Amino acid sequence: MLFHPSRERSPPRGSARLLGSPSSRRRLFRALSSVRSHQQPNPIHGLHNLGSGHRDIAMGADLSTERMARLTALGFDVASCRAALDACDGDVARAERLLREQARAAQAGAGTEQLGIRINLILREQRPWSEFFDRFLWPEHPRERLLTNLVYYRANYLVLCSGVTLLAVLLLPELLFTAAMVVMTFSGAVMLGDSPVPGLGHLQLEQRLAVACIPAAWLLNTSGCVGTVAQLASVCSGLVLAHATFRTRSLSSRWRYLHEQFKGSE
Repeated sequence: MLFHPSRERSPPRGSARLLGSPSSRRRLFRALSSVRSHQQPNPIHGLHNLGSGHRDIAMGADLSTERMARLTALGFDVASCRAALDACDGDVARAERLLREQARAAQAGAGTEQLGIRINLILREQRPWSEFFDRFLWPEHPRERLLTNLVYYRANYLVLCSGVTLLAVLLLPELLFTAAMVVMTFSGAVMLGDSPVPGLGHLQLEQRLAVACIPAAWLLNTSGCVGTVAQLASVCSGLVLAHATFRTRSLSSRWRYLHEQFKGSE
């Protein structure tokens, strides 16, 4: 059998029928080309989408920086501002309100803690009650003995006056409501913290307590308990002055008084 090159190049009859005429093959080629062009991504559109994405990220960063700058300008730290913005979904007004509420709560807690620390500092200086009622003599130097004992036994005097006041409040029901209102007034002054007072600005703890004495005095005057409170104050002050005058001074009380005088002169 001889090899014939023309037979090798000619397509089989089945494949010729499948491809069809030349016009059909051209249409098929165009269809395949259009499919390939749709499947391949357009680099120009990709660059455009990438540029718009970068612009969106830059705009978001600018907005976030502007919000942080607005909150930090009010005196809040960066970490608190970021946490507030996250909690408020980026709303600056809500974040500012949240930060102010947190600051007021922290200041109120700090004021209460500060008052508690000062009271505990005094109460830790309590002397044994057996020493408090140890020995009484007529004073040869009343002024020195009075000043010495007032400094040395001031914690005991605070406990004694508090006990007398509590007993009077329990025995006199009309004094209970007034005492509760006065306590609420001073508690509000303590919990106010460093928040500015209208017309007065920022006040320290002692200044806020002094201002609270004005509405407390008005409450006492309107409740009609001024006479009762005056009697109670007379009893407390009388007990303190009597003890401080007739209680003999010890060596430790004299040393404590000299130490307090030396600290005051510095």
